[in-house]
Amino acid sequence: MSWIRTAVKGVHLLVLLLICGTGFYSFHVRCQQVSPDKQDDKMGALTIVNTEEQEENDGVAVVEIDDEITIENLEPFIATNEWQQLKPGQAIPRGLHVRMNIQTGEKEAKLLQEDASQGSAASASADKSIVGEDISFDELKKAVKSLKSEKFKSVDMETLKKEKQFRSYEELKQDMESINAKVKTDAEVITELVELFRSTSPVEDDVIPILSQLEYYLHQIDNAMLFCDLGAMPMLLKCLNNSKDDVRSEAALTLGSAAQSNPKVQISALENGAVHEILRLLAIDSSATVRKRAMYALSTMIRQFPFAQKRFLELGGLSVLGRLFDGKADQNLRIRAVTLLADLLKEKKKHIEHSNLEDKTQMERVHQYEQVNLEEAMLESGWCSLIPTLLDLPDHDSREKVLVAMETILPACRAEFQHSVQTLRTLQKEYADILSQEQADGEENDDGFFQGMISTLRGLLAQLAPKDEL
Repeated sequence: MSWIRTAVKGVHLLVLLLICGTGFYSFHVRCQQVSPDKQDDKMGALTIVNTEEQEENDGVAVVEIDDEITIENLEPFIATNEWQQLKPGQAIPRGLHVRMNIQTGEKEAKLLQEDASQGSAASASADKSIVGEDISFDELKKAVKSLKSEKFKSVDMETLKKEKQFRSYEELKQDMESINAKVKTDAEVITELVELFRSTSPVEDDVIPILSQLEYYLHQIDNAMLFCDLGAMPMLLKCLNNSKDDVRSEAALTLGSAAQSNPKVQISALENGAVHEILRLLAIDSSATVRKRAMYALSTMIRQFPFAQKRFLELGGLSVLGRLFDGKADQNLRIRAVTLLADLLKEKKKHIEHSNLEDKTQMERVHQYEQVNLEEAMLESGWCSLIPTLLDLPDHDSREKVLVAMETILPACRAEFQHSVQTLRTLQKEYADILSQEQADGEENDDGFFQGMISTLRGLLAQLAPKDEL
């Protein structure tokens, strides 16, 4: 009989739970009823799923209602422009209009208005891969990464070439020509400019833009070598005899740009008589710009080239540079001449003192420098008395270059430099005063320029002034 009493109690409890559930449901329905003036909207409220907030939900939209949607039906939902009923547990793609009938509890969905133009087929195909499988977002990322790695791993260079991902220069050139954009290499440009140069008379104004373009390209060693291989050096030197200052100036600049640090061009220029032509411009040309660029060309042609330096001396180059101190030549041009000669002396000393005696190539170069008697030639040309005259220049940079030149040639010009001791002392005191004034004003001489000038002057005076005068 005890089991009968237990069963009766269970029935009573079940009835009680059923009554409570019914009452709660009735209360919930009454709370959700709308006012009479909104009966047309009784189909329920519209909820737009924010796609940005659902990026971590595996592509499944979340409907903002109290009921929890349990994904039990894996049949994909194909959205259209019309409202369609959702099956219980059916997943939907994100970005849809969703509504619920308050009376029946059924849910319906359709495409957003702005996405309607894209069609339901595109939406369905885009979302099938998301809702068709019950997989996590991390598993989906791993699968995509695996597919990408397998794809790239299987592609080799031959396949890429067959697929036209890598194309030759000729193919690219043809493609560019099809859109009227011609692609040319530097070699092609140099060749065309040389042909145009050859067909243009040196006296015509059209030669100036050609020289200007050549000067731009001939800074590169390979381009300058090609220029010589095409036999263009004689044509360039002819422009140095042009009656127009602009042509001579541009030709000298082009020659200097081509010969700079380029042994092949230096040899070609020497063989075609360029040193003689440049010295002629420095000696007689009336244009300051032409003479300035001629000095630049001379410097690039004979630096690191002992044969050209020897030819420079044979042609009376020191006498030509010495004439710059007689006429109305620019002071800057005189400083450049002094700097060039000092650099050539230091260049010769460096190769002789630091060459490897066991290296045949270096020893041959030393032998060539020994044949360049630049120091003796400077003594005979009176350069020992010309250099100190530049100490009177007002700018510090020019003075520094003159002092460096005097240091370089001091062993050979000691007697002549004795006459400049008083000038050197004056300069030493001047720079000492400048340095003291800067220190008193609290200014910092970071580059040590004035201190360096004082040290150079002190070194010169130590070798020139009598010991009892120091």
